[in-house]
Amino acid sequence: MDSTSPLISETANYLNRQFTNIDQISSKQQMELEVEGQRYFLSVTPFADEYGLDWLIGIAISESNLMGAVEANTRATILVSLIILAGTLILGIVITRKITHPILQLNRATQEMSLGRWEKIENNTRFKEVRSLTNSFNQMAWQLSKTLETLEHRVQERTSELTSVNKQLQVEIAERKKTETDRERLITELQKALENVKTLSGFLPICSHCKKIRDDDGKWHDVADYVHDRSEAEFSHGICPECAQKYYPDFDIYSDK
Repeated sequence: MDSTSPLISETANYLNRQFTNIDQISSKQQMELEVEGQRYFLSVTPFADEYGLDWLIGIAISESNLMGAVEANTRATILVSLIILAGTLILGIVITRKITHPILQLNRATQEMSLGRWEKIENNTRFKEVRSLTNSFNQMAWQLSKTLETLEHRVQERTSELTSVNKQLQVEIAERKKTETDRERLITELQKALENVKTLSGFLPICSHCKKIRDDDGKWHDVADYVHDRSEAEFSHGICPECAQKYYPDFDIYSDK
């Protein structure tokens, strides 16, 4: 086929080589050919109507143009994907901050609560779940603060009671110690008195004439000295009526005046 376009001429010659009669093409055909060293993709579609038209519509596109369009579409797709990805990341960061900010506030408030500092959290988030969590936390913090105040008050009252009881116990302990000391002192005195009583108990060897008493070592002692050394008794000397009459007859000591 004669044509000023090398592409059309080569396409017609290619179809003549591929088909004995191009009128036999009754369905769409997909083919490849080279024109002047460049690869082309060829699509041939038969077209006929009731008015007698019987054409073959051929579309040829070079590989460079096709791949250029594909590459352009690919680059555009990648660019759009990157833009969408960047937008998604930015949107995700914004949403994440809006969600995590009240949660971080809750975390800080929890740490402050552990140190005994109660602080109400402002509940201005748009997220229903986080807002509900913040309300629950504020309610819990308020209840804990009231409970702690009640416990501190009870501890103070109990401490005051225990202090009073402790003072009373200390007084009772001091009194008991004093009583115990007095009791031990009395027991000691009684034991000493009992020892003295035991010392003077039993049989005492006494001289029938001079009335001296012999001790365990065989020594003789005057009755007054013996009793004085072994007891707390003291002697005062006097004279009985018989001795006064016997030894001092000239003195009427016991006569009634």
